Amino acid sequence: MENEIYLFLLENISDVSIKDIKFLGEGLFAKTWDINNKYVVKVSKSNSINEYQNSESDVLEYIKNKVNFITPNMINHGLLSDGREIIIEEKIDGNPFSYEIYRNLPKKIRENFLIEYGKIYAEINSIKVSKLQNRLIRSAEYQKDNFYKWFTPGLQKQLTKEEISIINNSLLNFEQTAKSIDLLPCHADLHFNNIMVSTKDYQITGVIDFGAFHYADPAYEFRYMFGEPQKFLEIGYGKKMDNGFKSRQFFYCICMFLMSFAHPELSWVSREQNIKRLKKLIACRHMEDSYV
Repeated sequence: MENEIYLFLLENISDVSIKDIKFLGEGLFAKTWDINNKYVVKVSKSNSINEYQNSESDVLEYIKNKVNFITPNMINHGLLSDGREIIIEEKIDGNPFSYEIYRNLPKKIRENFLIEYGKIYAEINSIKVSKLQNRLIRSAEYQKDNFYKWFTPGLQKQLTKEEISIINNSLLNFEQTAKSIDLLPCHADLHFNNIMVSTKDYQITGVIDFGAFHYADPAYEFRYMFGEPQKFLEIGYGKKMDNGFKSRQFFYCICMFLMSFAHPELSWVSREQNIKRLKKLIACRHMEDSYV
């Protein structure tokens, strides 16, 4: 750990020593450490706060009393000498969730999790954002621009004709249903690893990592739950996810695949895993029981 980061910790956490610090990992935008299983320290990798990864500390402060679910309690935040943001948060009770854990849980627990996920997202969508400025707006045009940027001729050469056809059709369906979507506040990265759960019954104990919070189509967030029974998400969300919603959900999944394949440095997975991911998406698209 860099000296400047350690000095910041000494100023804000009593009796901290190097032996108490455990490196947790490096994400797309930040590096993260654990302190005595009580605190989480995040340091941005970039010294410029951009439209995508705006200051997480601002988001946490703003939404703190606007949602009923638990969010990280921020101890302090600041800027390092090179402009990178550093945040110290109290660790939320529970353990990080994962898709692997989820898939091995009893059916009833999985269903309850989907209901709670839907409730959380209904709350996030309902936040009245008035003070947070310069947040990214993921309009339909923004999504299409990314699609064309990632769906390169080089990538298409590595796919079958059927896969290319399905991907192109996902864009056509998206264009037909995205003409009048409402862009709402979104966590924008609410995958399994950003959800904390209890060790006993896997109830959601909190939500973390709000750095990418911005405006988007609600179907954009639900891309992480693509292929799971939608009816339980709908119970929690309180709204019916019609065919247009599901078509956009599928399109956003395809975009995730294209991005990770076009930029393997961002995907943390191999080419073979990405191909498996696409085949799984296509398989899920034809699972009628996922949409009843």
